[in-house]
Amino acid sequence: MTDHRLKPQDLTPLNSSPFMTMHGARVTYPIADAIASPEFFLTVRSNLRSGDTVRLCRYASGDWTKARLVEYGEVMITQCTPKAVEFELMGEIRVVGAAKPELEPAKRQDELAELEIVDNPQGGFIVREVASGHVHKHFKSRIAADRYVADYGGQPKAEAA
Repeated sequence: MTDHRLKPQDLTPLNSSPFMTMHGARVTYPIADAIASPEFFLTVRSNLRSGDTVRLCRYASGDWTKARLVEYGEVMITQCTPKAVEFELMGEIRVVGAAKPELEPAKRQDELAELEIVDNPQGGFIVREVASGHVHKHFKSRIAADRYVADYGGQPKAEAA
């Protein structure tokens, strides 16, 4: 069993009340694995009290702005001490259906700029538009820069032979 712990930046209060606060938490691994770990909430115990509810959402990737929800569930905190956070699953873990490709925005090839990857004199790589020179992003590795160009949907500049 993997020892999962919730990162403090992945827990947020959903309402402000002195007791029975509702929290939201995001993860990228199966919720069943997370709640099977007795130390899952240990890193955020100072934010939790008995009676609080935590809504757990598992996303397909770590890019929360674009990620698709995969599954969700809720737990009730039953006891919170410096040594442990006890909780119980409320209901069941619900799995979301398959992604709907028709809901994804279409990438229009005619509007996408031609991109090039150049060495950054300060280290790493820069992805920029060929025509305007507009810098899109800085990357530490060439692989990450190549992935960005592929995900962007623009055409990479042809390499000179």
